[in-house]
Amino acid sequence: MKIFAAAVIILFLAGLGSSLRAADSEHDACMAESGGVTVAMLDCIGTAIDRVQAELDTMLGQHRPQLTPEQASAVKAAQHDWQVYRQSSCDTEAKLWGDGSFTAVVHSDCWLELTRERLEWLQIVLADGDQGV
Repeated sequence: MKIFAAAVIILFLAGLGSSLRAADSEHDACMAESGGVTVAMLDCIGTAIDRVQAELDTMLGQHRPQLTPEQASAVKAAQHDWQVYRQSSCDTEAKLWGDGSFTAVVHSDCWLELTRERLEWLQIVLADGDQGV
């Protein structure tokens, strides 16, 4: 049974990886086309953030009904704590960068990267947790 569960997780992550790689290549193309113009770069990053956040929200919504009340409460608390961490981390990174126009790009890029990491982590944790529910 553990081999089956591991196979399901690997296949799930392979699908996630291809989805994220396709999204990354769209993002990379958009950034290349931006020509280094801050506003265009922010549009590219904003589009990517919206997409990743929507994936994260969808994934949480799909798993929520499978969780016990205690598990759902733990996930909700962890999400809140992570959101505070993401805000603080990206604010700090931007402040360390300086006051120039590129500071907004640094902040947005931090937000995107931390959201991508969170999506990947939650998918692993929730997929693994599904085996015990």
